[in-house]
Amino acid sequence: MTKFYLIRHGKADYSYAEKTGHLAVFANLAPLHRDYVYMVDKTAKDKRLADADLIIASPYTRALQTAATISKQTGLDITMESDLMEWQEDLSYTFNSFDIQNQRIEEFLRGDYTHCESKEHLRDRVMAVLKKYKKYKKVVVVFHCMAILAVTGLMREIENAEIIEFAL
Repeated sequence: MTKFYLIRHGKADYSYAEKTGHLAVFANLAPLHRDYVYMVDKTAKDKRLADADLIIASPYTRALQTAATISKQTGLDITMESDLMEWQEDLSYTFNSFDIQNQRIEEFLRGDYTHCESKEHLRDRVMAVLKKYKKYKKVVVVFHCMAILAVTGLMREIENAEIIEFAL
């Protein structure tokens, strides 16, 4: 059995995406917010991560930057996995406000997948990635809140830089 340490990326700085009005494009390129990097530094020092085998991460900037901070602390290699990308909240890829994104989150939690990727699809996408790493004892996974919810079945906000233990 493999133990996965599912970590939500650190708090992102979406100011550029908001300023341009192109959230659908630039939100996924958002770096960590410099005022909250300390949260990731604290997570990187968590003793549970010390003897992990590797880090796998979403391709989004905020996740890769979080993974890099953990890698620096632990000495673990990072592997980027495209299918650990964020939940697709707008299948038309045109949303331009966080209000619309929040509406999609509410729809997702209600089970309404008219405009967004379904919970089942998201879970299957992420589980396919995790199954590739079952040969390891402990794996750190840095990705996104909605993906963690889909895999674990939790129904609460996952805090930035929070660790959720998951076995497979």
